[in-house]
Amino acid sequence: MTLLVLLLLAMDRDAHGAGTFPRNTLADGLSASTTSETSSAVAATATAATPGALPRRRRMQANTQVSVPTAPGNPLAQLPRVQLAAGGSASISMEAVDIKVSLDAAKSLSFTAPRYTVSGSGAAANSLLTAPALVLNGVCGGFSLTLTNNLPFQGMDPGATSAANTCEPSQPTAGFKAKKATHAQYYCDPKLSSDQMCDVLGDNVFVNDRPKTPVAPGATLRYSYTLGGAPPGVAWYHPHIHGSVGLQLPTAAGPIIIPESWLPGGINNTLYVPANGNPAFSDLISIMSSQPLESSTILRIDGFWFRKSADGTVDDDSLPFLGLGLADRQNTTASPLLYDVPSGGGTAAPKFSNPAGRDWALVNGAFQPTITMTDKTYARWQVVNTMSMKWLDLTFQQSKPAGAATFTSDLIMASGNRADVLVKCNKPGTYVLASGAGPFHTNYDACRTPHCELFGDVPPAASGLPRSANNLYGGLELAAAVLAVVQVNPRSPGASAQSDLPDNVASSRLDRFAYLNYKSFPAATTSQCFSFMNSAYGGMCAVNNGLLPDVAAVVEEGSHQVWTLRDTTFHPFHLHDTPVRLASLPPCATSVTNNWAVGDWVDVLMLPVCLNGCKWADQGSGGGACNSPVDPCDEVKAMCPTVTSYTCPGAMRRRGLSSGSGGTVSSNSKLRQHSRRHGAARRLQ
Repeated sequence: MTLLVLLLLAMDRDAHGAGTFPRNTLADGLSASTTSETSSAVAATATAATPGALPRRRRMQANTQVSVPTAPGNPLAQLPRVQLAAGGSASISMEAVDIKVSLDAAKSLSFTAPRYTVSGSGAAANSLLTAPALVLNGVCGGFSLTLTNNLPFQGMDPGATSAANTCEPSQPTAGFKAKKATHAQYYCDPKLSSDQMCDVLGDNVFVNDRPKTPVAPGATLRYSYTLGGAPPGVAWYHPHIHGSVGLQLPTAAGPIIIPESWLPGGINNTLYVPANGNPAFSDLISIMSSQPLESSTILRIDGFWFRKSADGTVDDDSLPFLGLGLADRQNTTASPLLYDVPSGGGTAAPKFSNPAGRDWALVNGAFQPTITMTDKTYARWQVVNTMSMKWLDLTFQQSKPAGAATFTSDLIMASGNRADVLVKCNKPGTYVLASGAGPFHTNYDACRTPHCELFGDVPPAASGLPRSANNLYGGLELAAAVLAVVQVNPRSPGASAQSDLPDNVASSRLDRFAYLNYKSFPAATTSQCFSFMNSAYGGMCAVNNGLLPDVAAVVEEGSHQVWTLRDTTFHPFHLHDTPVRLASLPPCATSVTNNWAVGDWVDVLMLPVCLNGCKWADQGSGGGACNSPVDPCDEVKAMCPTVTSYTCPGAMRRRGLSSGSGGTVSSNSKLRQHSRRHGAARRLQ
């Protein structure tokens, strides 16, 4: 079996959400900043609501019931695709659905969660496939995503706000009927109308989208993006409201694809060139061209975090998903979709059921679905890890009662990572796509914080924590998690076998996209350092011991900086607006795996392999401060440019390709830290 990682440069687009208030979405890997000029322009063009009486009280409809497929042999469902031309738009509704996953009476899960539904997807209403892949055919054009919040009214203030908000009640042109309402009144009084329409330029995680009330439908936001010349890849869109990403992400995420078809002349010698004249290059291009990125198989891996110990204590990784407070583990912020929270305070009563207390993972909305392949034939997969709290070490192998057979290669993926891979198995049979059966595992002595545990690992017996539901397979409890079953069938008589591709077949020509042509960047004149370890030894809620909105990486327009990133062993680093180029990597990452290399462009970076072999001081990395005497072993140097070009001028360059010249400048970049999950976003502007 061969697992060949071709692209780790897929795009990531963020749209986060707190409580049931989806906040400025929407697409990870395609973000755009709002400058002071654009802020005023957006405010001026926001749709004003006509004053008048509130709508008549509406009767709340029952939630859609979603039963997750769990039967052995259930085929992998393909994610629907919605094609967006230049200037095209997709309409997205966010709604509550009741989800049930059941293996048997003792191993089942029932809960209410948010779900994205995109018009035109054709997905069944009772499935988790309603957030399709959005294929952006209008490269060098624009597109928009319109989000209507149809989650039930929550009755609590979502929290983070900013003076730059254009959709807050304090903005006179924001389109509110109750224009004199304060922020707290608007979000906490169900008698006020939630009618709202606001235009937002790109992503803005501080803009709020009010849920529906008993008297009005949910508010609507329209996110507009300019899409210039960019390499093909997979981004993703999901709710991005501060404080609720952990809950909303697993059931409300979908891929966004920049297709290979837009490249003049295709991928051959445009995106890829032979590495040292490797003769297998033509075979690689033939395989990839026969399965274009935009039509290849998508594997969206989601995670539900309900794990609890034998004494009933909620596991740290489950707290953000349940909306529980990290400090007191109480119901001060409990999700009203999962708990009945008394209006006057008191104990929150769970509305979900998870008798076994396990975590669960799905692939394309199903539990351990079966992927069908043909022997000695490459299949192209787009793997999207939407898990919010754990990382994956993916292997492809046959399972055995004690664990799994020898694997050929593995792929490490943190929250928000995407990968374009070719997979081939030379022998017919039944295999599994697993996490936790590879060479890397959690160092439970060092892992004292959310995000640093490998999904599928077996927790120490002393913890009282169970294995995930995915560790159950074939009537056995395995030492690794089975995400999907892979059935490899024999080739048809007369069908040719494909040869194994060697290493170092091709090199990418990312420098042809001006905003990635690092050789033309101006000299770096400024350095900054960011630690993702907080003073309580937790890689969770802090950047240099600070929280949003107080943490910012100040970058001058047109500049180029070198950033030092520390403690990405424990918590992912991600950057909206633009990717960074890895200038140096620690030995703990490069000496044990080839998953990372100097020169890679990334928008999400986590080095969990550094949990092993590193000696971590009790105070972490100097208490979360970069200027401490503690020398972390996972320090990374990254080039952070703000010289970018997404324009498509000229004949040969009309599609955004260049021969290596520099480009125009972007807006200022900011390091945005989210307490629940780190996604990443590249701005396409």
